[in-house]
Amino acid sequence: MAATGNIAPELTETFEQEATKILDRAASKAEDADITYERDILEGVPHEVIAEYSTDYDIDLIVMGASGRSGIKDHLLGSSTDRVIRSVDTPILIARP
Repeated sequence: MAATGNIAPELTETFEQEATKILDRAASKAEDADITYERDILEGVPHEVIAEYSTDYDIDLIVMGASGRSGIKDHLLGSSTDRVIRSVDTPILIARP
């Protein structure tokens, strides 16, 4: 997907390692529940990459977390989740912690 720009290679590697750990945990839970899943790590602007991926692969459902960082709107959904909601036609399930 998109280039990482000016991000230091060490930081990119750290992000990839963390993404892999998170996906390993999610994959384990999916397998335990006998759920079919696809696993990919992409780079780019989150809402743009998610929208493009969901269109390219005819995704049935997008599952996203709701995380609050700042402000009322971000507190309710999280800015990336809000942007994805506004940029895709695919149904979205919002998972709250």
